[in-house]
Amino acid sequence: MQVISGRALSSPGDIKALLGTQGWIVDGSDVTGGARELVATLQESLIDWSNGYSRMPAAEKLTAYDDLFRQVRRIERTACVGKYGVCDVVVAKVPGQLGILKFWPRDDPRSRLSQIMLSKQQVRLW
Repeated sequence: MQVISGRALSSPGDIKALLGTQGWIVDGSDVTGGARELVATLQESLIDWSNGYSRMPAAEKLTAYDDLFRQVRRIERTACVGKYGVCDVVVAKVPGQLGILKFWPRDDPRSRLSQIMLSKQQVRLW
């Protein structure tokens, strides 16, 4: 089990922490209904924006941050809480970073924690 610091996304600039990593996990497994569909849409958008991210002009990166942040806020309006964090990982002896974005129902006690717990299986998926 790996524990990382989790914080709420408070501005589009926070999305930079996710897009600037070598990989990321978006976990909406604890939400239901429309929120689950919105999380899936966010995952697809992250894939689209991350393709070629390192070669994007600065203005296009700002557009990506705004778009993804709006999607996170839309998920949170469905009575969910989203938190993100970045952890250091080593894959094939190459150090990198893994971004995590986790969603819980607002009434879930874990949504109030300042940490995100990752199982070894989740990190292996990366």
